[in-house]
Amino acid sequence: MPLDVQHEKFQSAPGSRVGTPAYLAPEVILTTKGKTYDGKIADIWSCGVMLYVMLVGAYPFERPEDKHDNQKLQKMIQRILHVDYHIPSSVRTSEDCRDLLSKILVADPSKRITIEEIYNHPWYLKGLPPGVREMNDRMQAQPEGLQSKEEIKRLVEEARHVGVGAPGYANPVETDEYIDDAMYDEGGLDYND
Repeated sequence: MPLDVQHEKFQSAPGSRVGTPAYLAPEVILTTKGKTYDGKIADIWSCGVMLYVMLVGAYPFERPEDKHDNQKLQKMIQRILHVDYHIPSSVRTSEDCRDLLSKILVADPSKRITIEEIYNHPWYLKGLPPGVREMNDRMQAQPEGLQSKEEIKRLVEEARHVGVGAPGYANPVETDEYIDDAMYDEGGLDYND
């Protein structure tokens, strides 16, 4: 069974802010305790950030003038929430590429482009050899050494019982509080702002 099907079968939904702040989608930043978000849709945003970094050589929501500013994290988070980025005029990119980025870096996850739509986007398809898209549709044999479904269940169950003070425990609240402290608008941000 493919890993993504197993994930859905376990009905797991992300509910914390874990990761490098520069890659976090707005809905991840705005997640409050007890709420969840669609990790797959949030990952599309993160892939858009990676695409931008590959094209430009910098993060989309950081600014060079913020380098020595002690409020740089807060400024970056506000730019993420407002999708405030631009591609420098010195960077040559096609209109199709700019269009794809504008459809990936969308604050409202329900309006963000889907994986299937990316697969059909002109920029993605340009120069793609025949048959490459269909390769993903064929079942792949499970590689040697992958964990069994039972092993994954055991690890998930074990993780549920790890508490504060246990060896190797990392407090996820620290990340949440770190981002909360960096946000100006404690009430959150409406996607329509």
